[in-house]
Amino acid sequence: MKKVWKPVGRIAKAAGIVIVIGIVAMFTMAMAIRPLRTGFWNAIVEWYENYVFVSLPDAADLPQEIEEIKFPSNIPEGWTITVDSKRRNSVSSILSGLNDELIFLDQMVIGPYDDTWLDRTETMISEIMLSGEYKAQLAEYSDGSIILIWKKSYVYYLSSFNCSLDLVKQIAESID
Repeated sequence: MKKVWKPVGRIAKAAGIVIVIGIVAMFTMAMAIRPLRTGFWNAIVEWYENYVFVSLPDAADLPQEIEEIKFPSNIPEGWTITVDSKRRNSVSSILSGLNDELIFLDQMVIGPYDDTWLDRTETMISEIMLSGEYKAQLAEYSDGSIILIWKKSYVYYLSSFNCSLDLVKQIAESID
């Protein structure tokens, strides 16, 4: 039986080598043709012009699952907090105001290979301090929406579509 598989293995190995050589040859030829090469590199440059990578260092020291749901302690009078979904490694909540204001709060664990990309089209991205001790990535979009991302005991994503930056910061800073 081994003699039957020996030629099949050789054929598969040769086919694999031919496929790899073909892919390398096609990529090389595509990069040699100016319009194709320009289109390829412009697509990569355009991606990085429109999106920004947010890195949260020291992810290894974060818990592997949500041990305690953290809610803001300082929300405006009359606001409600509703847990939208709860999983082992994330909790999503909705904060609702009296005048149809909405803030979405995600509390999650993050692995060492998780990436976060923010759309930077018509966006101002900056780094701010929360409570004078936690760095947060702030994305302010031209339509008035705000995304705030920071790491404390967990990783938090707070997004709002119709609230002021001061209110968003106040709520973020009150999460213990």
